[in-house]
Amino acid sequence: MKRALFIGIAGPSGSGKSSVCKALVDSDKSLELVGEDAGCFVSGSVNTSYDERDSDTELPSNVRWDRVQSQIDLARERGGAVVFDHFLLPFLPRIGERLDLLVVLDAAETVGGGELQRRACFFRERRVQRRTRSEQESQDLSRYYDTAVWPTYSTITRPALKNLIRFMHDRSDGVFIFIDPLEHNLNVVITKVKRFIANNRNVLLNKHGPVSVDIQPSVHS
Repeated sequence: MKRALFIGIAGPSGSGKSSVCKALVDSDKSLELVGEDAGCFVSGSVNTSYDERDSDTELPSNVRWDRVQSQIDLARERGGAVVFDHFLLPFLPRIGERLDLLVVLDAAETVGGGELQRRACFFRERRVQRRTRSEQESQDLSRYYDTAVWPTYSTITRPALKNLIRFMHDRSDGVFIFIDPLEHNLNVVITKVKRFIANNRNVLLNKHGPVSVDIQPSVHS
């Protein structure tokens, strides 16, 4: 019996998760994408302007994880592979048991000081420039990113990602890679994920995870 591959794309806001997912789905129409659905958030303030948005919308407690899981289950029934993109990905219950591949768009090692600030600025500017915004909206988003988005990622989400990676490392079949957007073009990510899908599209349930793996844990390029 076969099941759909389950691939997670994680990283801070502005790291390129959505760009990677769009490129993957555009190049392979059989892929199913599950992203951030406004209907899966507890608070409606995720749709408010950045100068009024509550920072609690960045927390795992603001997500209806049962609804997210239902979307994933439906997608896995339809497609040969499911790509899951969520800024709070590591908080989906039991995700460590279910992922075939985890891609983290961030540095593998913990950084601090000036390097941490440089990364925050890089990701913030990419988030702001994602689409055309008014000057006021750009300023509001920059402020919100610095006071809510980045602090939540660096103090809550990134440690949870580290725990998820440790869990997957302890599995005999867990595959994960770090690719740093500050050091590598996102095409590197897209190429690696495409290769993984091509080699493992039909995963057998009576085997332990992917039948063929050509991506080694903690790859940086």
